Amino acid sequence: KQHRGVDYFGRKGDVLAAGGGVIKEVATRADFGNMILLDHGGGVFTRYAHLASFARVFAVGDRIKDGALLGPIGATGMAGAQHLHYEILSGSYVAGVGSFGLSHHDPFALLTAK
Repeated sequence: KQHRGVDYFGRKGDVLAAGGGVIKEVATRADFGNMILLDHGGGVFTRYAHLASFARVFAVGDRIKDGALLGPIGATGMAGAQHLHYEILSGSYVAGVGSFGLSHHDPFALLTAK
């Protein structure tokens, strides 16, 4: 099965927001476990999955600052080991389809983009 995103493995550590934004999704899912989707504006989103727990009670619409604590790294959902699953997404968020209707971007491809 195709894997989208980047996995950062570690035994412990805090997961911080890569940029400021608004929480678009906060959920505990069978696949991604504890997951947060941030809307950074301009059609750019980031997903943080497999958190051990949430740093606080988050709600859709909450504003998050750059570097805000989201929660500790974990192994929730279908994770085989403790890690953060991180994705950069773009597009138009459509209710009912949610983050799974967004386009995935490989952050490492940006290193070779000219």
